[in-house]
Amino acid sequence: MLEPPAGQPDLICGVERKLVESFLELVRDNYRKADAANLFLEQRTGEANVYGIANLRDVLSHLATLLNPKTPAEKRPQQLTNAEEHLRRAIVEPYETALNKLTVQFDDLYEKYKRDVLPVQARFPGLQAAPNAGSVEAQLEEVRGLTSNGRLAKAKNLWNPEWEAGVTGFMDGYKKLSDLHRLIEEYCFKQAQLARDETNQSELVSLRAQLEERGTKLEASSRWSTIATIWGLIATVLLGAI
Repeated sequence: MLEPPAGQPDLICGVERKLVESFLELVRDNYRKADAANLFLEQRTGEANVYGIANLRDVLSHLATLLNPKTPAEKRPQQLTNAEEHLRRAIVEPYETALNKLTVQFDDLYEKYKRDVLPVQARFPGLQAAPNAGSVEAQLEEVRGLTSNGRLAKAKNLWNPEWEAGVTGFMDGYKKLSDLHRLIEEYCFKQAQLARDETNQSELVSLRAQLEERGTKLEASSRWSTIATIWGLIATVLLGAI
């Protein structure tokens, strides 16, 4: 690296070199994390991460402000601080958003599970392994703990191991809830199929009983018809003899 002339400040584009390098290192070390978080949210929810894109746009905006010759020197360090905050949001918020959306979906599914599956669990062998309410609540409590840790770390606005652990908390919470959602959904599908099979079986038994009843009536009707025919022939013969 070329050294500036003696007595001259070390500048890049008219800005203190150390400040520019710190900004570039920030982008180098964290942009991929934000990009991965953005992809995570879009794949899990099918929605474009508008806020994440806006945060990344703001990072670039702060870089432009930092390099702008009209920006006062005393305001340039603040551009780096602001860019850090936008990058943190771009990384953590997609995981938090995905977890929040999944939580809403799970709440509806869990109500259905408690209403349709648990009350009939003992009747169907195929539902015997379904988790009971206590087991589900214990797993939900773990998810809530991870979510709480993530939100506490996010609120501190510090880029440190605790903040990184908060991001991991959202990611782990999503995975645990996603696995639980898949399991509960599987047993809801099983219960619905078993209920349909039971209904079909009941209808089949009813139909068979109706057919048997009709067969009995037809058989009786046929006997009476045969007897009536015989008596009719006898009456005809007698009348002819007379």
